[in-house]
Amino acid sequence: MTLVVGKDQKMSKKRFTAGLESLLSTPDDVALQSNALLAESTASKGKAAVAELPEKESKKNQGKRFTDDLQAFLMEAFEESFDRQMQHDRSSAAEPEVKKRSTKPMDGLDALIRSTIEPKVHFDANTTRRLTVQFDERKLEKLKTIARTEKTLLRDIIDSIVEEYIAKWERQKKS
Repeated sequence: MTLVVGKDQKMSKKRFTAGLESLLSTPDDVALQSNALLAESTASKGKAAVAELPEKESKKNQGKRFTDDLQAFLMEAFEESFDRQMQHDRSSAAEPEVKKRSTKPMDGLDALIRSTIEPKVHFDANTTRRLTVQFDERKLEKLKTIARTEKTLLRDIIDSIVEEYIAKWERQKKS
């Protein structure tokens, strides 16, 4: 839409905003409105206004074509990007990936506080437990020397002694 204002007319803000609806209309509507304005301007302004109008109208149409081409290009690029994204989503849904959860080891106070809801350590029948035992000092010194000569731990020697005693007791119970 081309608006021609003569030297003697001033455009007010109200009249200026009235012509902005052409920005949102189709090119056919703009052509009809420009023809109507051309007729108005010809009647009121004379031949000087008519001579300027076709030159300005051709510049505006070129700008309009540029914006239409730009909008079409951007719409096409958007649709291609959207299609690629949809294909990627479909392929991701078809092949679910197994994601590894990386849990950080607890440290600080969290490591010291044990969980009362679900304990992580379940005691099995084969697990070991700590035991405090009192020995006579003579017997303890003899066990320590045996452990040093066999190059084993004292707890392993005590464990083997307990195993032998349990086996002996079970044999006596069966007989």
